[in-house]
Amino acid sequence: MSESGALKALIPMSPDELSQITPDADDVPYSIKSSLMDIYNAIQRKTDIDTRRASQLSENIEESVKKLDVAGWTTLYESTPGEEI
Repeated sequence: MSESGALKALIPMSPDELSQITPDADDVPYSIKSSLMDIYNAIQRKTDIDTRRASQLSENIEESVKKLDVAGWTTLYESTPGEEI
């Protein structure tokens, strides 16, 4: 799905209503207005998708540490005894 398609899917309006919104339109329908929480939640979902490397937190941390090591970064991560599965 394209970026514009994804955005349109979040807007509770029909395609006909969306087509009426043009740069020279005087007002925007109330149904297109988003709250700050809507924007925050969308950003959080996108960030989560982009940064999650594994479904389990411990695996996610290990994958992130490996990626940083490969890139030449130094990490201070050490497994806690008994943490290994």
